[in-house]
Amino acid sequence: MALGWAAAGGNLPRAGLLRVYQIFFSDDQVAGLDYLPYRNDACTVYFENSVIKELIESGAHAGSDYFGVVSHQLRAKLHTAREAWRNNGSIANVSTEPFTPEAFERALERHAPDVLSFGRHPPHDPVSLADQYHPNFSHYFGQIMRAIGHEWTPAAFNDVFYFNYFVAKTPVYQRYVEEMLTPAMAVMDQMPELMQDSRYPHPLPEALRTRFGIPFYPYHPFLCERFFSYFAHLTQLRCAHF
Repeated sequence: MALGWAAAGGNLPRAGLLRVYQIFFSDDQVAGLDYLPYRNDACTVYFENSVIKELIESGAHAGSDYFGVVSHQLRAKLHTAREAWRNNGSIANVSTEPFTPEAFERALERHAPDVLSFGRHPPHDPVSLADQYHPNFSHYFGQIMRAIGHEWTPAAFNDVFYFNYFVAKTPVYQRYVEEMLTPAMAVMDQMPELMQDSRYPHPLPEALRTRFGIPFYPYHPFLCERFFSYFAHLTQLRCAHF
């Protein structure tokens, strides 16, 4: 039985199937979406992670078997990770199948995992690797994890997820948000050092410069992006990769 997910703007399929929200920021981005549009006019330093927290707290995941939240750049980032990063070792997307919502749903049906990512990465330590791009990254990550009760130490994960590009069984997704993402964000709210320049090589949009009071990307979204890989490792989730 096909999952039958509708394209962006379409009606939700009958209860109990796949529900994915896709975040956008301007009307010209809507035409390129594959999933349910979610306009993020109140973007915070946590970027899509604030939306993830809000959606789970509001019960937007109720009635679905699998749930996910991705950005409007889903296709572009999957392509970049596959093509531009192909020689960048572990962070490259090594999936060989072109992404379409229909192909992704077929993979979800075929594997029926706890989690299915939109991309595929070789096993590696995504936290320690991030030190190459964001100074002191693993130090901040370990500090946050200790504050919420986890003694993180450097280790390679068999299953790695970037950009929050995954869907998970709805109870798994809820548990991740309630047990890791939300407590970690509360800790991060008390860490002013995370407002430093993360050295992300792209400029912060002008509107966000005004809102955040800084001209660069802070650490928050990049730290949050690595939480789920650690959560999947800790909880021994059964993972599959598109």
